[in-house]
Amino acid sequence: MVHQTPLQAAGPRRALRELLLAHGAEDTPFSLVACGEVERVAEVLRDDPAWTRTTDEVDKTLLFYAAARHDLVSMEHLLEHGAEPQHTNRTGKPVIESTRDAGIRRLLSEHSGPAS
Repeated sequence: MVHQTPLQAAGPRRALRELLLAHGAEDTPFSLVACGEVERVAEVLRDDPAWTRTTDEVDKTLLFYAAARHDLVSMEHLLEHGAEPQHTNRTGKPVIESTRDAGIRRLLSEHSGPAS
């Protein structure tokens, strides 16, 4: 079971996000990636690049969530700020194995070290 905040679950549904924020929900980098707030994600990473290595309850980083959204722009920001494409989630799966999207796989491959 994946644990998401209500804002993460709201994703890009703007009206629902606004309702949640109006009632005290707080944005996090995870919810910003989930809703596709590319410019705000870039701002957060400029202020604190450590977010690229922060994980959620199932050991997924922001890169996993950007890949799930097919958000190449956020993925590029994350990788430029030190995201680790070879990081594995709780089940031992790296980001590249969690997507079939050729563009995402290519981007991740370009930022991964040589295979061992």
